[in-house]
Amino acid sequence: MNGAVIYGQDKPLEFCTRAHGLIAAAVEREDHVEVVSESFTIRADTREKSRQYDALEQIGTLKYLTHWLAGGELILQSPADAKRLITNPKLKALGYWAVGMDHARDALRHLAYRQLRRGLITLPREI
Repeated sequence: MNGAVIYGQDKPLEFCTRAHGLIAAAVEREDHVEVVSESFTIRADTREKSRQYDALEQIGTLKYLTHWLAGGELILQSPADAKRLITNPKLKALGYWAVGMDHARDALRHLAYRQLRRGLITLPREI
């Protein structure tokens, strides 16, 4: 991979603002832009756990920004697929470890999963 890896855990509107800036800057530099997100499915038990409006709104914002700024489609990946294949030891070995930021680690896990599927990285052996 040739690009920088930027991660963090923002409040919803700050996240959307940062995503807009990063996608717009990449398009302006004429970089290849792929935007990847963890998919989120509302099930019967979702209501009992939490409403998760922010997650749905952020996915919608990413779809919009990806389409209108980059001319592409948001790539959604299953949380289970990424977590099963990109274990914590592998994430650490790749240098994609965010200390104390669970949501950021999940995002980095999805980055690594997408890179693996595109043949851009190989996974280190389990430690």
